[in-house]
Amino acid sequence: MSVTVRDKYTDQPVSDVLVLLTIEPPNFNPSIDKTTTTTTTQTAYTDKDGHATFTVQIGPRSSSGIYNTDLEIKKDNYDSKIQKSFQVV
Repeated sequence: MSVTVRDKYTDQPVSDVLVLLTIEPPNFNPSIDKTTTTTTTQTAYTDKDGHATFTVQIGPRSSSGIYNTDLEIKKDNYDSKIQKSFQVV
């Protein structure tokens, strides 16, 4: 998974931005699944072109269903959060 961070006003890439990716497995409920099912969290910093890359492995033992993802983007006084999902069949 690749992420590109750009300045909202200039559309220029932003380097050295901390990007946090959290992936929740299908049917994840944090109030119930405290020990049996865990989320996956990765961090990366953007390069000079504003790119950050994450490697997410999905194998034959992965649960099928919809995985929710959260992306947090942080630098200086800038903080943003994006929520998306993907499906494993």
